[in-house]
Amino acid sequence: METFDEVWHAIADENVDALPSDVDWNAIGEEFRPRAAEVRSNAELRILLESMLARLGRSHYGIIPGDLAEADDAAAPPPDNQHDDRAHVGDVHQHADGSTHRDDEPTGGSGDLGVWFRRVERSIRTVNPRPDGPAAAAGIQAGWELVAINGHRVHVPIDDLEPIERSLLFSPPKPGDAMRRYHAEHAAASRPLCDPGETQLLTLRDSEGVERQIPITAVSAGGEIVEFGNLPPLEARVETRLITPDEFAVAGLGDVQPPKRIGLIAFNIWMLPTGSAIDDAVDRYRDADAIILDLRGNPGGVGGLAMGIGGHFLSDPDSLGRMTNRGGAIDFRVNPRRVTTDGRRVEPYAGPLVILIDPLTASTSEIFAAGLQELGRATVIGQTSAGAALPSIARRLPNGDVLQMAVADFMTPKGNRIEGRGVTPDVEVTLTAELLRREPDPTLAAALRSILAGYAPASRRSTTPPPQSASGG
Repeated sequence: METFDEVWHAIADENVDALPSDVDWNAIGEEFRPRAAEVRSNAELRILLESMLARLGRSHYGIIPGDLAEADDAAAPPPDNQHDDRAHVGDVHQHADGSTHRDDEPTGGSGDLGVWFRRVERSIRTVNPRPDGPAAAAGIQAGWELVAINGHRVHVPIDDLEPIERSLLFSPPKPGDAMRRYHAEHAAASRPLCDPGETQLLTLRDSEGVERQIPITAVSAGGEIVEFGNLPPLEARVETRLITPDEFAVAGLGDVQPPKRIGLIAFNIWMLPTGSAIDDAVDRYRDADAIILDLRGNPGGVGGLAMGIGGHFLSDPDSLGRMTNRGGAIDFRVNPRRVTTDGRRVEPYAGPLVILIDPLTASTSEIFAAGLQELGRATVIGQTSAGAALPSIARRLPNGDVLQMAVADFMTPKGNRIEGRGVTPDVEVTLTAELLRREPDPTLAAALRSILAGYAPASRRSTTPPPQSASGG
């Protein structure tokens, strides 16, 4: 009953002004509270609360199960206004400098293993081992299944409800689905959390089904430490390079002539240091045949940067969308960038633009991708994004679950909501173990094929890239 009352009062006390006009929250509370007195488990209570929140008809209102929330907490230190009172059994880890720490000691977790971990076919698998990273040096290949870390079997986070639970809820889509999926994806991606210089023993099942025990030492990603809100310090990183001949070959494009210059710009968060680095990268690739912006795993950041970066790719003023809250509205207005950082006059980049997304692409990254997609300026490739575009608060409940509650609303240029739905790619790439055996980074390979399929010589380029109809890897 404590948990029920806290959820009801959170909406009534902090968000009632933002509720739809046809919602009588008092009446809803009177209807559901007697049912709360009859539940006999957290699972039953979760069903009840999700059903009550579904009456709002809004996304980003949902209950995150306690086990998913704890798994996500384990992937990053708690914000500085919270504390983590969970008990741990401490395993000792050896650092390169000879020092040690136990699992119950906090770690920044900013080390880079040179490989991504993603949920694939109800398992956690390796994606895109970078040729120059620790994973590739240790012989790890794409598509291998993560089985254990330091001898402890990994738990694959599952975001779906059991069929019997789902059958008791109102018709989908259900408000909590997107956030539950995001937390599960984040927990899986962050499983081998470690600091630079820390060595962990990974047990991986290779493509032949053989389990291998591989020690791997994290390195520094080389980013700039930044702070944002009450999040822990983060390393802001930007990677800029040209697509290599090997990457063209893996995508089946090794015989394309003449060779194409395609610039890749990847960054992990929208913060001021990344903004200036992206400006420099766009200047460097102004004569490229295409540009790929990689927003996979990017959770967002400073929303205003989306407008500045968008100006590199739009030749006329336009809007990426509009966010409203109780205090007013923000129009994500984009003006063309016609002057470089060093003062030279230029025109916005008009060549083909591709944006890569995945289930960990969230917030500002979703606003940016959806806006340029609807304006016809970018082709979006990958997997549906997180559907977590809105600022929100997360409150730990007495029963251990977490209430997620939005504090604003956002509409795309065409009046669509991406909250709770995510950005749908123009070209969807479904990651499978079999596909990863053929292509270490299927999403990038699909982007290259998409660009080459619609390639036009520089003299005939239009601002809007050609429509894409390809699907799959």
